[in-house]
Amino acid sequence: MQKGILTEKEKEVLHTLLLERGIIIYCLFDVTNEGINLPGSTYPCEIESMSGTVITPSKIYDFWLDWFDGHYTLGEEEGIWKEMNIEEFGWNKDRIIQIQQQLTKENSGTC
Repeated sequence: MQKGILTEKEKEVLHTLLLERGIIIYCLFDVTNEGINLPGSTYPCEIESMSGTVITPSKIYDFWLDWFDGHYTLGEEEGIWKEMNIEEFGWNKDRIIQIQQQLTKENSGTC
């Protein structure tokens, strides 16, 4: 992540991992760089560990992009990748609902 923006390689890795879980329409929300360079980078900070939320039209997931046992992961092995309840998001709840509505309306791609 560079200056708070995902690199093209990070977008590609996340997109691939989400596709493997059947998620094709999504928005990444509240993504935070965790400061660890991951394998597969061709230059420093091209692919870094990060955490955040994946919002789909009907579900919300916590994730942690990391490298585990020779592959990228969204945190399944550590129990971080999990479906979340909208009520757990407090003041961000309204923003998440707004994003879900927009994803439903557009019915394609990512934000």
